[in-house]
Formats: sequence, C-alpha cells, structure tokens
Amino acid sequence: MAMEVNRFYNLEAELNIIGAVFRDNNALCIIIDFLDSDDFYSTRYKLIYNASVKLYEDGKPIDVVALCDKLGTSLQEVGGISYLGELYGSSLPSSRVEFYGEIVKEKANLRRMMTLLEGQKRDREGKDKSCDEIVDSLENAFLKLKRKNNLQDGNAQQDLMQVIDMLEKRYQNGGEIQGISTGYRVIDKMLGGLNKEDFIIIAARPSMGKTAMALNLALNTALREEAEVAFFNLEVGKNNKSIK
Repeated sequence: MAMEVNRFYNLEAELNIIGAVFRDNNALCIIIDFLDSDDFYSTRYKLIYNASVKLYEDGKPIDVVALCDKLGTSLQEVGGISYLGELYGSSLPSSRVEFYGEIVKEKANLRRMMTLLEGQKRDREGKDKSCDEIVDSLENAFLKLKRKNNLQDGNAQQDLMQVIDMLEKRYQNGGEIQGISTGYRVIDKMLGGLNKEDFIIIAARPSMGKTAMALNLALNTALREEAEVAFFNLEVGKNNKSIK
C-alpha cells in the first residue's frame, strides 16, 4: 500500500525509522540526539518511537515483546501486538536511518513554524500587540527550533584531530604557545595562550582579586602583545566614564 507523502509529514519516512530500529537497535544511537517522539506526525509511530527510546535508555532490547510491555495501555492505540509483529517482520536495513530522521525532523519543524505563525496571527487579531513584540516573540520561538536542530551528534573525531594538530604545531615551534601570551608563564603553559574561540572563566570567592587579574590579563595582551582588547565590567554603572 502506497504511503501518503505530504509537505508537512512523511509517513513512509516515519515507518522506515521504526523498521530500521527493529532491525538494528543500535540505529537509535544515530538519531536519538536530534529526533524526538513529538517530531512524528503519526500518533502510532510517535508512541512506538517513544517506547523504543525508553527501552534503549534502560538497556533493554527493542522487540515486539518488550514494546508490548512498555506500551501498556497504549498498545491497542498503535494497532496491537499483530501490528507490531507486522512491523518487525517487514523491518528495513538501518543504513539510511539518519536520512529518514532528517526528513521527519524537517517536516516537524515546518509544522511547528506554521503553528507559530497561525498562533501569532490569532494573537494579533485578538490583542493589541506592537510589531516589535510580535517580531521578538517569533524570533525567540524560531531560535529554540534552530538550537535544537544544531545539537552535535557526539562525534569527537574532528575535535581530536584539531587537538593533535595543535600539539604537533607546538612541538614544531619548540613548545612555544600558539595563542596570545597572557604575560603569565604558568597560565600560558596551561592554556597555550589566548586562542580564538576560547571561553575562559575566572572564578573565585568575592574579594579574591578576580577583577584585578582580568585587568592584568587585558593590559598584558594590549601592551606587550599589541592585541586589541575590549573590557566590559557589568558592576560599573552607566554614568561611569570609559577608560581607554
């Protein structure tokens, strides 16, 4: 039977995901970080996927018997044990599960975007909201969708290669730091200097000299290394004059 393909959902892709997980439980590792049960359009596949994730997190096999037990009162809603057996018998290879997962995620986000836009339209008709308020509300909602889509898959190979490359360059340079010197040898040795994309937190109890330390780092990099430095202090009132 041909499955319906729509701009806002793809039931065949959802079915293929469930079948792939049946065939190889480890296929769930590929999609579990970015695909949620709420991304499924079909209530039946939503329930099966959610139960599969729970079984996987519990370290249990994902098969017909385990799913029947995990689904509990929702078993009849997905079609009963006969439908689960049918799915298990027609399960597909898991080689393209990530591709199908991306399709389902894309369709789900399209549905969410349409829901947001329709909700804003209703709110605009019923409430006296300004244009800026509407834009802010939409931006916040869309940022949440984007943040969820940008979750990393846990593959650390690229990061490890960057670390190895950095160590190799340091070795070739006789142990010299790669970044900008802080003026403190011990800190430079630990951090490799100040490098791009670094996010360094200076933490200590109150009155321990954190601000003084940060100022010294800023002055050393600006005066000794002739680097461009911007220093922001949130404890300073807006009426205080800037010091250049």
